[in-house]
Amino acid sequence: MTSMVVFLLAMAPLSLVGSENDTWSPRSRGSGQNSNMSGTRQSYSNSSSTTTPVPPPIGCVEARIKCALRAGCGHALQNYMLGCSDMMSGRINYCDEYCKNSLIALTSTKEGHLLMDCECEDNYCRETKARVEVCRDEVVVANADSSVLSCSVAQWICAADTLCANALSWYDKFCRRMFQGKGCSSRCNNSLSILQRQEKAAKLESCVCDGTESFDCHGIKHNMARLCFHQFDESELQREEEMTNEIDTSSKAWTVPTSDAGGALRAHSSWRHLTAMLAIAAWLTAVMSKT
Repeated sequence: MTSMVVFLLAMAPLSLVGSENDTWSPRSRGSGQNSNMSGTRQSYSNSSSTTTPVPPPIGCVEARIKCALRAGCGHALQNYMLGCSDMMSGRINYCDEYCKNSLIALTSTKEGHLLMDCECEDNYCRETKARVEVCRDEVVVANADSSVLSCSVAQWICAADTLCANALSWYDKFCRRMFQGKGCSSRCNNSLSILQRQEKAAKLESCVCDGTESFDCHGIKHNMARLCFHQFDESELQREEEMTNEIDTSSKAWTVPTSDAGGALRAHSSWRHLTAMLAIAAWLTAVMSKT
């Protein structure tokens, strides 16, 4: 973990805001900034003359350390550093898909969100802020509760959260038979239930398969609905009904199963014995009636 922190801090400073006082939220149409002569932010109540001091924003170095020490956020931070290196260095001036997705996952975490409001300690950090600003609108829209993302990005968001990542690992472990379409065990159902209760797994519920996933997205969704949730589409229901209504008139349908062959032989032997006893009884009755 220590080596990972050193690696992340040695790379380009990460700041996800456009200026020292702006956060990554939808821009307002007003002035947007409050003058601050003392360096400490204050919010003023409309109904009272009292002031409520607001804690100063965290420094970007400290924010990066807090994120790097968390397994999920640290992984998302590493993805950001690698995925957005071209943009941070100025080689490109647009937000490519990988960089955008890594930013979405990073800013979805509590520790990653601190990086949105952190204050730079040097000019290079401020330059990075200005370059990353090009991704602002797309990332803000993607992190909205109503947005629908691809399943690969939704999985990144879950993996960036420690609790959700643990639930996702149990799901991957216990649902392998479901992935293959063979069945949904009680352990798989239980791990699914735990995963669905995680806050950061919400995007997995509504995500869409876009072909960028490293797994069979459509197949897993189909198997989960059919085997775990017992949901069928219209074509499957019609096919199941047709199979149920078919009557097998072949000879196999009227053949005693192998497992019951012994019982059938015993029943046949008992019937022959009973028939013989009845014949003997009838013969004795006839003989005694003549004497």
